[in-house]
Amino acid sequence: MHNLAIKCASAFLLSTISVAALAQVASSPFEDLANALNPPATDQQVFDRWMEVDIPETLAQDPDLMALDEVCPGSLTVLVESGRSLLKEDFIRDQDRYRREVAALFADRLSPEHAAEVAALYSTPLGKKLVQSVGDNQSLDFVMEEALADPYGDTTAEALAKDDERTLREVVQRLTLAEKRELSDLFGKSPGFRAFEAIQDELVAIRTRIELETANEEDPELEAAMEQALGSHLASCPALAE
Repeated sequence: MHNLAIKCASAFLLSTISVAALAQVASSPFEDLANALNPPATDQQVFDRWMEVDIPETLAQDPDLMALDEVCPGSLTVLVESGRSLLKEDFIRDQDRYRREVAALFADRLSPEHAAEVAALYSTPLGKKLVQSVGDNQSLDFVMEEALADPYGDTTAEALAKDDERTLREVVQRLTLAEKRELSDLFGKSPGFRAFEAIQDELVAIRTRIELETANEEDPELEAAMEQALGSHLASCPALAE
């Protein structure tokens, strides 16, 4: 039951990047499955947590940034918030791209009946709890640690995989024994979910490729916005004016 819980949560985790409407026929079983795995409200929650919790907590591990924030309070907040709008644009762009690719994979590898069956599983109260729990507990720790250790280096697939593993462990730990038994009844006996399991490696490959391309691309506009905002904040800092 423990392994099944990991598989069920993992299926959602692989798709948490998506949010926009599919460019497919409305109410297709493939769209229904994507929407069941990736409710727009959950996507917003993931982005907000990333901006308000994960990034600040990780940046707080940088002694130079913390020293600056101590001298000029608010520096860390200014740095994070100055990139919010541009990061959100990038986030939505990647959602659209990922959703299109995943929808095509579903249509190619799953029958309409199996897609509808899995969508129904993730629409149950327990299925929705898994979706919510992955959004609540998604880890970016290893990606952020890697970025702090080497600000000019690329994000690696290994860091993404470690974050996924940490997220899944946290999700499974939060399930009760009764919920694990219910998972066994709902998902373990589903032919559709077995077909869905068979394409997990392909989902991993899509997600990893898009996330690595996004994480490692240059963004001069974002860098300029953050530099300007932090510069303006520091210019008004009394401690630096002394």
